[in-house]
Amino acid sequence: MKNAAWIMVMALVATSAGAVTPPAPAKPPVKSLPDPAQIQAAPPAAVTPVLPFPQAMILIRSSLSALQQADETGDYNVLYALGAKGFQQANPPQKLGQTFAALRAYNINSVLVLEPQFTQVPVLDKDGLLVMAGYFVSEGYHINFQLAYQAEGDHWKLFGISAGLQPAPAAK
Repeated sequence: MKNAAWIMVMALVATSAGAVTPPAPAKPPVKSLPDPAQIQAAPPAAVTPVLPFPQAMILIRSSLSALQQADETGDYNVLYALGAKGFQQANPPQKLGQTFAALRAYNINSVLVLEPQFTQVPVLDKDGLLVMAGYFVSEGYHINFQLAYQAEGDHWKLFGISAGLQPAPAAK
């Protein structure tokens, strides 16, 4: 299977100086998760997920499924609607369609029943975003993902999404 380029969409806002910076995270954070200000930075080897695995799976599967459905139908309105306000401001449906055009040739639904291998467990970053990354193993290739969510009200809303395919490492 051929390589597909990584495709990433993050909500970004241009400042008056022309630099691009992420918008400020929504406050307060989701009630069921710890307050980001109270989380101590842990050493990289001791990172503890802030979201239980079943809840992380719901976010991963719903986001990647929405992306797959948008790619299949060419209608990115639902993916757009699932996004946080900053994501929506930076990524209208037409732009999402253009951004993910290269991924349309692939069906990622087949791996969504599998458990992902996390390269970054769900953690809150310094901006209060819930971030996670990993991949699904399929025959001959990996489907990689990076996801970011922003707390809006009592929900995590999609703030950034990256997905791509790459050949699986050769078995040793």
